[in-house]
Amino acid sequence: MANSTNILTGLETEEEKTEFITRVQEKYAGFFDHTSSYTHSISRVRKLNELTGVKPSREMLNQSYLHALEGLLSEVDKKVLKRLAILYNLKLPKQKVQKIYSRNLEEGRFWNVQAVSEFTGIKPDLEEAVVQNSYIKAFEGDTFFGHFLRFEEFSGIKPEISEELVQEKYLSYLEDRFSLKSRFKELREFSGVEPKIPESEIQKKFDSLLGIRDFTKVRELISVLGVKPDEEMVKGKLRKLIEAGRYYDEIQLVRESTGVFPDEGIVQDKYLKLVGEGLLSAIWGIQGATGIKFRMSDEDAQRRYLELCNLGYIRDVRELNELTGIQPNNEAAQALYCQLVEEDNFDSFEDVEKITGIKPSEKVYANLKDHLMASEKVD
Repeated sequence: MANSTNILTGLETEEEKTEFITRVQEKYAGFFDHTSSYTHSISRVRKLNELTGVKPSREMLNQSYLHALEGLLSEVDKKVLKRLAILYNLKLPKQKVQKIYSRNLEEGRFWNVQAVSEFTGIKPDLEEAVVQNSYIKAFEGDTFFGHFLRFEEFSGIKPEISEELVQEKYLSYLEDRFSLKSRFKELREFSGVEPKIPESEIQKKFDSLLGIRDFTKVRELISVLGVKPDEEMVKGKLRKLIEAGRYYDEIQLVRESTGVFPDEGIVQDKYLKLVGEGLLSAIWGIQGATGIKFRMSDEDAQRRYLELCNLGYIRDVRELNELTGIQPNNEAAQALYCQLVEEDNFDSFEDVEKITGIKPSEKVYANLKDHLMASEKVD
């Protein structure tokens, strides 16, 4: 079928030629869709032309050219398309290019109008009302403010964004994962409008941020808006954390990020509960997290010492002493010595003396004698 020249000359019937030309033109068009790289498009077109004998139609090339202009073009793509236009002497219909401008404006992509105009040299017919609507549509999205400034310089049409829309944008930034500081700064410089976010919305955001433990964002929100979280709301969260007896790091982070301290009464009640449960070591964590030192009256401390000493809990006695700075009285100390005698824990006598500053009484020695005499004889 094919000869040494090209495929087309080897086809016999007009029907075959017509069908073949249609298929090749479709292939040419595919070289310029948005998923293709334009870099190799021209060489592919020229080679396919050589192999098949089918010249790319001007209509197809113009259509492909226009189709390419609908997308975002890199500098490399622009160079390729310019070469294409020169190689095949393409003339872009101004009316169709204007339609591209209109579609971009309707979709809020006014910066594409500038890019296509600078590329093609075809000036857009701009109506201020249409451009303003495009500005608004883009503003309601997430458009880089630099686009507005460049298009204003290009078109001579200044963006007119209402204060209501600007305030809505400020409010939307509270849900933004990017830096609030930079977002607010950019919008303030672009619009000249200061944020006026309702206090209720700000407090709602603080509540949400504390709930998800985003303490960095809490600090940023305070810094940007100059508003602090509601003190009672924060204290309520701290109370729940303290009552749960865990998340000591979180308690500290809440306190440091908000500047709010928990109510001391709540913390002291928790301390006393931990003392009663024998969980003295947990008090250290809460002290560090809240900045509130454990306080205990001498009377309550001595009562607890006596309970611990009667049980021989020397480690808890030591910890309570370190927490309160109160030394056990003589009654508690002697009770502890006696309990240690019962447990044959004689090597802890020195520890008791270090903690209390009190030596064993004659009663303790008498108990020790009786205890040893009552012990079973070892063969």
